[in-house]
Amino acid sequence: MTMAQVKQLSTLQGTPLCEGDRSQPPESRAALAASLLETFEVPGDQGVEQAWKATIQRRMVEVDSGRVQTIPWSEVQRRVRRHLKGASFPGA
Repeated sequence: MTMAQVKQLSTLQGTPLCEGDRSQPPESRAALAASLLETFEVPGDQGVEQAWKATIQRRMVEVDSGRVQTIPWSEVQRRVRRHLKGASFPGA
């Protein structure tokens, strides 16, 4: 995204950015969010970046080929809640 696009989106239809504007298409809001997040990124370890990319590629191939099955979000939430229900947290 170019700086001109960021500036254009920085006030969504005249509404200050901090107030948000849900009438904008999700793609526009996502592009703005990604652009803003990039301003926080610092140069990282290329080895780590490459390892993450390789892991993501491998997992995509595993899902696409049917070797692994995904779990519905509702099931993930149920499992996490069940796990946390019996957990104790330091300082709590």
